Amino acid sequence: MEAITEEDYRLSSYIYGILRNQIHILFSWGFSDTQVIKNGIKFHVQGFLLKGYVSIVYNHGSDYFDVSIQKDDSKEIETITNISFDQLVDVIDRKVEKTSNYEMRVKQEYEFN
Repeated sequence: MEAITEEDYRLSSYIYGILRNQIHILFSWGFSDTQVIKNGIKFHVQGFLLKGYVSIVYNHGSDYFDVSIQKDDSKEIETITNISFDQLVDVIDRKVEKTSNYEMRVKQEYEFN
């Protein structure tokens, strides 16, 4: 396993900054347990669609990001490649939280009238 470098910390901070621009969505995922990984960031989520881990890795060659999704109870990993920085939150939100009946689910979960 390669050691984490200062560049990895800078990249993770940059990625976190992108996510933080839509902090209300980030919080809706149950975002926690953030870890710096090689060329990116990994964190745990507890959304309507996914309870598991999301990894975001910057691909220097393509100048895009790769997002990997892993459920808590599975070794299977789904990877979505070639995501631009301005699509990161939307792509992750569709995998973690955003159901077709999202507003109804939120009302049911939190018992809003």
